[in-house]
Amino acid sequence: LQQSQPHLEAGSAVSFLDLADSNLILAALKQAEDNPNQFILRCYEAYGYTGHLTLQSPLSINLASPVNLLEDPQELSPGDLPKLAPWQVASYQVIPTASEP
Repeated sequence: LQQSQPHLEAGSAVSFLDLADSNLILAALKQAEDNPNQFILRCYEAYGYTGHLTLQSPLSINLASPVNLLEDPQELSPGDLPKLAPWQVASYQVIPTASEP
């Protein structure tokens, strides 16, 4: 994925991935086992509250379906936002958005 580089001032910080809720912790971001164009995001809720997962990134990626530990897609009810129960560990597919020529 090619992205334009933002101008950074000395001492500034940049995040390439934000899960939105501060109680959600990114545990892993890895390439999918069966598709080199997809990634698996694993996160957990760390403070005993319900967490609402929203992927924010300057990269051209989208959060897709939840997956189990074998990376098999799991169903997400239409209209449901990814939600983690207190202390829950969850994994999701992350896919690149279609790039324009």
